[in-house]
Amino acid sequence: MKVIALIVLAAAVAVPAATAGTPQTLRMTSVQTGFATSRTFTKAAPPRVGDQLIFQDALYSGGARLGSAENVCTIVSNARIQCLLTAHLPKGDVVLSGSIPKNAKVSHFAVVGGVGAYADAQGEATGKDVSETRSLVELRLR
Repeated sequence: MKVIALIVLAAAVAVPAATAGTPQTLRMTSVQTGFATSRTFTKAAPPRVGDQLIFQDALYSGGARLGSAENVCTIVSNARIQCLLTAHLPKGDVVLSGSIPKNAKVSHFAVVGGVGAYADAQGEATGKDVSETRSLVELRLR
């Protein structure tokens, strides 16, 4: 399962929140470069509440690498996963958070803040999985 939210954070690289006087939409591609779990899953021991999924992604725009992102997701029920994402960009970091349905192909997250040029970042992000390791992300900053 690929969590798209991670990718969304990187989109903020092009427009620091401090200079975004009007709403802006940014589009990026996130490519998964790493994945780990808090324990080994098997048919006899499937994922359960409290287990964590950890993703690392490379972030791209127009074919150029812009940064990286980490995403830690915790299974909080049989139906939902709670995720916290951080995108590391040239001018600072952007932080996203959200609860998504398990196995969702489209994910929605809130931009909850950041540091550096993104210290006052607000908005929302949508990610759409296009494969097991790639997602298209749209970040809407206000």
